Amino acid sequence: MAVSRPSVVAFSLLVAAGAVLLPLEPALAFVPFAVSVPVLGLPHGAVDELVPYWMGELDLYRSVGAVFALYFPLMAAYVLSWVAFPVPSLVFFLGLTVYHWGQGDLFHLLDRGASHLRNRSEKALALVVRGSVPVLAPMLFFPDRYAEAAGFVAGSAGLSSLPSLGYVYAGMAALGLTLFYAAYLLAVKDWNAGLRLDLSELGVLWLGFALVPPVLSVGVYYIVWHSLRHSERLLDIQGRDSSARSLAVLHGQAVPMVVLSLPLLAVMYLVLPVSGLGLRELLGFFLVVISVLTLPHTVLVTYMDLRQGVWG
Repeated sequence: MAVSRPSVVAFSLLVAAGAVLLPLEPALAFVPFAVSVPVLGLPHGAVDELVPYWMGELDLYRSVGAVFALYFPLMAAYVLSWVAFPVPSLVFFLGLTVYHWGQGDLFHLLDRGASHLRNRSEKALALVVRGSVPVLAPMLFFPDRYAEAAGFVAGSAGLSSLPSLGYVYAGMAALGLTLFYAAYLLAVKDWNAGLRLDLSELGVLWLGFALVPPVLSVGVYYIVWHSLRHSERLLDIQGRDSSARSLAVLHGQAVPMVVLSLPLLAVMYLVLPVSGLGLRELLGFFLVVISVLTLPHTVLVTYMDLRQGVWG
């Protein structure tokens, strides 16, 4: 599998460009999330209904039916949760994202031959560290910007303001956990290719989130790091390479579900108390939509992890 270096390079270049251009044009921060709708962000999960079929677990029709049966109840429950309990729903979304993005990077490390992660405890620690960096690191360096972005989400759920959620402390916890993880690995593991990959990627991530405010840096991470790597995983279970042509084919496979999701977006817009159509309001609404889609998607990826021996 071949997207490790491209995803790191793309993330590095885009956050570097953002560090230079963002002060000149703040609206650039919203571009990655806008691009993620048609490119990799939503499409990377829009073939979930085919995953059990590709893995040889179910025939095509049962695969689609099983995933739909998973998606709709969880999505409906989470939408109602956002309406009734917006603050707990936001905190749950942050925790869910730590887990989901962490499991994506854990699979990537293992797939790249990371022999330094040998037991479940080490894998679980790697998952939490890898997931906490993109979610919590921006809280340490840009707590006010993070609170502002969280406020966009809260506004889509009908809240005019959020209580203090201890952003700086959460960011410090992520930094402390990363340092502990790195010290542990350096103390007890051999210096091999997997360890170098793990620590070098962590360094790139911390540098990126330290330099660029969260809306832009997290948006870039979502597209060129998380979504691209998951797309490669989907290509692998189909027996395809990770060339641009294969990614284009995968994108085509996602088109039907992306199109079918548009009425869902309209329903959610009507159900949620979204206050307007400005950039901030739309970003907040989009993040709520992502959270609702992420819940069943994460359940499915956990199923993939179990079937592919991540924890075995």
